[in-house]
Amino acid sequence: MHYRLIPADSAEAREVVSWIETHFPIQGERIDWSKVPSHERVEWSEIADLAESSARLASGLRGDTEVVVTWSDGSCPSLAMQKSDLLTISAEVFGADFDTWIVCIAENWCLEAHHDGIVCAANGMS
Repeated sequence: MHYRLIPADSAEAREVVSWIETHFPIQGERIDWSKVPSHERVEWSEIADLAESSARLASGLRGDTEVVVTWSDGSCPSLAMQKSDLLTISAEVFGADFDTWIVCIAENWCLEAHHDGIVCAANGMS
């Protein structure tokens, strides 16, 4: 598995957060999915459910696209990796923090897994 760490305080990490904020309506510290047309929403109760649901939601991404994983803890580095590598460790990725975002800027796509038991995904609006 190949991955690249993106330091939390780097310009690249700020670019990912800025991309999310530019392409999705934000309410508090999460995406307001009620304002995102054509999003998919799945409820989950255990990390295994979340990993399975996220794999299904990410299946719409073309090929083996690079994605960036970032978490609600702003002091954590983000991870850039291929979608196939992410899918093999998704349970560990989601277990790392309360809330997780998986972003594919190249395909204008974001998945948000929130600790309240909801995972949503969609293409960006802008």
